[in-house]
Amino acid sequence: MKIVQSFYQIDRKVCYFNGDDNDNYLINFYSNLLSYIKLNELYGDVTIHCNSYAYDNMLKYIPYDNVIFDELDWINSDNYGNEWGLMKFHVFEQQKEPFIHIDGDVFLFNDLLSEFINNDNYDGIVQSLDMSSQVYGAFYLNNIDKLRKLNIINKIPDNINLKYNGAVGFNNGVVGFKNMSFLKHYIGMAKKLNKLMNEGTFKNVNHQTMIFEQFNLYHTVMNKKMNFYKVLSNDLISEFGLNEAGSKVGYTHLLSGNKYVDYFVMLVRNKIINEYPEFEENIRLFEKSISGANIRYLKHKNIENLINVV
Repeated sequence: MKIVQSFYQIDRKVCYFNGDDNDNYLINFYSNLLSYIKLNELYGDVTIHCNSYAYDNMLKYIPYDNVIFDELDWINSDNYGNEWGLMKFHVFEQQKEPFIHIDGDVFLFNDLLSEFINNDNYDGIVQSLDMSSQVYGAFYLNNIDKLRKLNIINKIPDNINLKYNGAVGFNNGVVGFKNMSFLKHYIGMAKKLNKLMNEGTFKNVNHQTMIFEQFNLYHTVMNKKMNFYKVLSNDLISEFGLNEAGSKVGYTHLLSGNKYVDYFVMLVRNKIINEYPEFEENIRLFEKSISGANIRYLKHKNIENLINVV
């Protein structure tokens, strides 16, 4: 099955440090390189969708098997903090065959995709169930009537939605589709939901991309009664928690700002050098190219409690 990744760099912005004059997006090199190494090792060719700015400054130091350029000049950089997820949907729209998209901060240390790839009973795949009362729950509870009227959520909630009081979505660190007609419907729902949020239709909109991408996918799957495989099962997460569940099966998602934490960056960098020395030259060339970059790492507030995640 086609394995796809994507990275577009717009106006030096990242989801964190918006408004700062910095080059922090460059830090993504290390996680993107390790993610590629493991995917290529397990599944063969990896295709990257990107723009020339991202490629010239970072991605060219990673030996992707296929590179598809798209400059995405329609992106509104002023609203990038809310709409960055639209770039992933742009990649989805270009796919003409079943595929799996893996974020560049996701590391698969074991073969966790073949169960989905080889089973025709699945319509799609996601990383896992995702829970957030502040994002999904607040949006759901404060807009439930409008969401039902617009057919974005079921009028009769499913059992999981009831259990967690609407605070559920899917985590799309891994997301893929075999049912291409369902994918088309999901993309349409995402664009509709994003447009309505931009127009101020809803209350309590936090992390807009999480809503039109992950909240939306969960409810669209439920509405259409699709069968989606989860890399991390609900039972495994319930028993061990998300991080430990990943450790049990060999899966790490370096979520959110973690990819900008100096401790994690060095952990990933050292793992590549120690276990994949053939890529040390890639790191050397990249680091030589950014000698004058303005990079500000994050510090983890509980560094002494961190587990070895990779």
